[in-house]
Amino acid sequence: MTYQSLTRDTIWNLAGLGAVAAGGVAMHVLVGRHYGPEGLGVFNEVLAVFLFASQIAVFGVHMSALQKVSVAAADHDPAAGRTRCRAILTAALLATAVAALPTTLAGYLAAPLIGRMFDSADVVTGWLAILPALPLMAFNKGPWRLWRRFTLSRLGRDYPNTSIRFSATPMFLKAH
Repeated sequence: MTYQSLTRDTIWNLAGLGAVAAGGVAMHVLVGRHYGPEGLGVFNEVLAVFLFASQIAVFGVHMSALQKVSVAAADHDPAAGRTRCRAILTAALLATAVAALPTTLAGYLAAPLIGRMFDSADVVTGWLAILPALPLMAFNKGPWRLWRRFTLSRLGRDYPNTSIRFSATPMFLKAH
């Protein structure tokens, strides 16, 4: 990796983070203005549970795959490295599915407990509305070698996920 490619990749990564952050701020402003402080509080509680559950759903597979792919990509035989990378990524996808799908089911079964934790029926309704996006969030993580592709794929993942979260908002928040 050259200094120029590192600089270019870092700029792409920072631009992607900035775009995702701007989308998150805009989403919170819209929810807050439309539903008020109580609605924004419920939205944030649901979002916090969702982000916590997504970390369980991915089960750390992305970090393991990243390490394995980086070693395989450095193979002196490019064809063998690509073959190993394909096998690693296939195994990582399967392992993520094995972790994400039961986590989603557990999230569904835990909905009443989540409602009691937050003392809110609106949180339960919101949790159940956003729960189908949990497996998608688990698959969002992965080993990426090119930051430009990673950034574009992250935007392709985050903005639809944000749209899902925002479109689910009316299902569980009362308009004020």
